[in-house]
Amino acid sequence: MASMALNYGIAEMKAAGMLLLRRMMNTLARKGDFDPAIFIVLSRDEMIDVQFDYDCMNSEAKKEVLFAKVREEARRQNAKAVIVVCDAWTVYYTEEEKTRIREDLEYQQRYEQIALRAGSCAEIEAAGFGRKVECISITVQSPTDVVLIQQIYERAGAEKRSILFTHRVVEDSGQERLWYATGRMAVWNTPGENRCS
Repeated sequence: MASMALNYGIAEMKAAGMLLLRRMMNTLARKGDFDPAIFIVLSRDEMIDVQFDYDCMNSEAKKEVLFAKVREEARRQNAKAVIVVCDAWTVYYTEEEKTRIREDLEYQQRYEQIALRAGSCAEIEAAGFGRKVECISITVQSPTDVVLIQQIYERAGAEKRSILFTHRVVEDSGQERLWYATGRMAVWNTPGENRCS
């Protein structure tokens, strides 16, 4: 077994997430899709690949059962973090939109009300905020921090077989706020946030 890391902070979480992101981007570009994955991080050098039925990701009830088991195993193993990788929908915000949400109080309040009520990315987009896009979503969670990496991509070509990688969003709980926390899959933090579908 690899030696346990004494400190597994945001920098280590981002490094682990980016390593997996490169792997998923290669798979997506080559095959046109990739399987969701969950990893329990024991140290900087060791991860356990959690085996699960991929159908669990399509049902909120099954997802809650799955993550309860992952949480139990992570605690039993004294894990440093848990990483969830999946293909997801998210909402992409331009820098101008982010600035307006941050600085215009009235606009911010309207956005937060919509985001809280919305059941999907499409509803947020329809309300005039951002643009619904497909992404590789990687959430790295420790008991104290969260790192969210979203690699946005578009399907191009006659049969949508070509993958065009566009924007990348990297956020963490050390920042003022996670720009788009509604797609987060809770392991240590409390479930019940609005999930993107």
